[in-house]
Amino acid sequence: MEQRNSNYGLGMGVFGAVFFIFGFATTFIITMTAPVKAIFGLPEWAAQLLSSAFFITYPILSIPSGKLVAKIGYKWTVILGLLLMGIGSLIFWPAAKIPSFPMFLIATFILAAGVVFLQVAANPYVTALGPESSASSRLNLTQALNSVATMIAPWIISVAIFRGLGIPADESLMTPEHGLAAAERVPVPFITMAIVVIAVAVILFSIKLPVLVKNKKEGTKKSVWNYPHVILGAFAIFAYVGAEVGNAGLIVNYLRNSAGIDPEKASTYAAIY
Repeated sequence: MEQRNSNYGLGMGVFGAVFFIFGFATTFIITMTAPVKAIFGLPEWAAQLLSSAFFITYPILSIPSGKLVAKIGYKWTVILGLLLMGIGSLIFWPAAKIPSFPMFLIATFILAAGVVFLQVAANPYVTALGPESSASSRLNLTQALNSVATMIAPWIISVAIFRGLGIPADESLMTPEHGLAAAERVPVPFITMAIVVIAVAVILFSIKLPVLVKNKKEGTKKSVWNYPHVILGAFAIFAYVGAEVGNAGLIVNYLRNSAGIDPEKASTYAAIY
């Protein structure tokens, strides 16, 4: 790829914000399995369907997202991803008001679709934005912002949803009133997220960013199966993310059930993890 615009700093700033946003959204949804379990009185396997609804979007939408980038470009794909995140976030409002677990899953899928669009467009954009020799440094920088966001998200849940509700550490002492009280707290962080991502989409629409264009190469396209290191890398990422998401999704309820720690404090330990 090549740059048609030398506005390097602006592009890095915008995509640094994008990496922060989808890092926050990903971990926020994973940690939401604990409030969802409390709201609906679900068994653990059912509560983890929230994480499944999020990550199933990757095998479904990754290839279509790549084709969308080729058709409408990186900037418009990112804008579309931000808008999808905003729509998904807003759906959590009626989902919590009803409350409806299927609607929680639908909202999660739509929000996650936006995250997939962001990831597919943002990673190669950051790689191609500057000199090839420093591509790994730029990715490390933006991923650092992503990691900061993943630390903040569980803490936000502990403050915005669990704080002051008095949800007991012992699940047998849970009442429907505890679940309804938790459900009433859900819309605020998601409405805030919707406002932020839509605002970023509007800003992105209004500013001029470097335009990246694929260099056309002659010859026959090669299959990805010709590159075993790529296949092994994909499998390694699959295994690692499975472990990471499993731990993040279960840690709050694990601490609650095994150590008798209330959900508010357990969520802060998830942030440390």
